[in-house]
Amino acid sequence: MKIFETLLVCAFFLAYILIGVYFNRKALNNRSDFYVASGKVNLPINTLATFAAFASGGSFLGSIGVAYSFSLSYIWSAIVGSVSGFIIASVLVAPYLSSMKLNSLVDFFKERYNNWKVLRIVGGAIVVVAFTLYLVSQYKAAGITAEYLLGWDYVWTLLLVTIIFVFYTSIGGMWAVTMTEAIQAVLMFIFMILLPIFAVINLGGPAKMISKAIEISPNWSALGVPLTTAIGFALVWTFTVSCFPHISMRILASKSSNVAQKTMGYTGLLYGIFCLVGFIGVSAAALNLFPIGTEQALKDPDYAYIAVMEQYFPPVLQGFATAAIIAAVLSTTSGLLLAISVAVSNDIWSSIFPNTKEKTVLRIGKISIFVAGIVSALFALNPPALLVILYSQATAMMTSGFFGPLVLGIWWKKATRQGALANMIIGSGGFAVLYALNSLKVITLPTFAEFLIALPLGLIANIIVSNATFNASSSESQEMIHKMDEVHKNAQSVVG
Repeated sequence: MKIFETLLVCAFFLAYILIGVYFNRKALNNRSDFYVASGKVNLPINTLATFAAFASGGSFLGSIGVAYSFSLSYIWSAIVGSVSGFIIASVLVAPYLSSMKLNSLVDFFKERYNNWKVLRIVGGAIVVVAFTLYLVSQYKAAGITAEYLLGWDYVWTLLLVTIIFVFYTSIGGMWAVTMTEAIQAVLMFIFMILLPIFAVINLGGPAKMISKAIEISPNWSALGVPLTTAIGFALVWTFTVSCFPHISMRILASKSSNVAQKTMGYTGLLYGIFCLVGFIGVSAAALNLFPIGTEQALKDPDYAYIAVMEQYFPPVLQGFATAAIIAAVLSTTSGLLLAISVAVSNDIWSSIFPNTKEKTVLRIGKISIFVAGIVSALFALNPPALLVILYSQATAMMTSGFFGPLVLGIWWKKATRQGALANMIIGSGGFAVLYALNSLKVITLPTFAEFLIALPLGLIANIIVSNATFNASSSESQEMIHKMDEVHKNAQSVVG
């Protein structure tokens, strides 16, 4: 057991739990308090919290693992896709979603598509499935880190982190998540940037380190993967940011539409720097230290950050860096668990049982956090080797069904609830079918090619069905057009 590092991480955990306890009273007031902090979060805190929620443990460990074992193609795709995604979200989604004062992304589907229960239930179910799979990658990252700290078996470390994550998220809601994520963001950013600096100093400078990495693994600087995979991975994140439920909750927690829009822009900038310096620098250092194809090569590429950290950081910095990894996992995990809680209680349960009391809905939300945490932990007992592939596929499935109903719903007056449902079924359902067939070797597609097929199919289905079902003269259509005109007017007046 690494005593100092363990004590330091425990101190951070204790601080997070105390913050959760402190904000517990606020979170118990109503759904808006628990899920979106009543839309009162300011720009600096919201930017840091959004960055922490997006820069997950999967990206902290998984992206470096992919770059180390394959090539930088995934990193360039992640940078281009994510930064583009935050720009799109800033312009097309954030100010309008924020002005509607909702509790979740699926609440937008409720407001925009005439409170159609079927759409809310299907949307909520997609969130639960996608984010439960996403959580598996976070639990693996936490298990790897805790295993390194405690020297325990992976199963026992997984059980420990599951209990801590679930307890912390369930007691404080969005207020606790927001304040702790702001702290976690600072830790994550500093120690992702600091490790490459130490590596460069010890390996003779950036040019020498990078040229040695290319010599060891020529694919590292080459395309390294099929062009379809690189494009697909970039586009997954280009379109995902706008309709990521836990990022949408950060938009809804913003103090104003102006804050929501700027939050997306600043977060994109922070994440671009985080990826460019951290992922490239650490993966290059890992190749120098643990050359692929040799006995020194890492058995699990997701350990690359930890392995490099052990080589160059003194014990004190190792403790803080380990806390940064745990922070990355905790920040995203808490956001994912909260989004699942919203989907189950606010979207699915409240649609089926609309007369449920507020306190009962909150109680169901907290129970769903426990259930989702346990189910994800069970899947994480035997996870795949590359975290970034797992969680990106899960988000691609969700985005294939959600991007159209959200963006077309904001910007296209003829979008109908039938079109939105068709988009979800064809988009997310189509992705799931293609992914299953590809996994079973029934068909052969490059990784992420499923997304390049499913996303446009869902959008086409939405446009065709909406055009077929839109009735301009109906009172329902006129009421919806008026409502969205008001949304645009309110958002633009605040942003402008």
